[in-house]
Amino acid sequence: MPTSFLENGAYVETITDVPLASRPAGSIAVPKRPDADSSWDGTAWQPGQPEPIEALRARMVLPRDQLFKGLRDAGIISAPESVAASNQGIIPPALELLIAQMPEPQQSNLRIDFGDFKVAHRMNPLVSMLAGLNAPPLDDAAIDAFFLANMEN
Repeated sequence: MPTSFLENGAYVETITDVPLASRPAGSIAVPKRPDADSSWDGTAWQPGQPEPIEALRARMVLPRDQLFKGLRDAGIISAPESVAASNQGIIPPALELLIAQMPEPQQSNLRIDFGDFKVAHRMNPLVSMLAGLNAPPLDDAAIDAFFLANMEN
């Protein structure tokens, strides 16, 4: 069994090749840590807490090409539209319809930024605004699922 060193009751490290008798006072033998998120409570490993969704969303970023591939794969835009959007900055008709419904200055800001943006941030307010204009509107769970699915590809 691995030997873990505890300092003031808190887990510090796991040593597998040092006998328990050779470790400093306070060392105890514990099972292997199941994952990086688990914490030692003094008697057993406790599962880590899931990351709050807001923190996860803050890290959700899609490169330009992945965004347009995802929109294509979801059937929101066609293959030729995805290529034109990614390579030439041409707004696909399906997105154009949504953008046209946006109030100013969001509408013109999006048109200005569309041609050269490098990444799409999940937490950008325009993402939620565009998703809300979709028919049917996409909720946060659907937007999260879209980003997660396309971050992995």
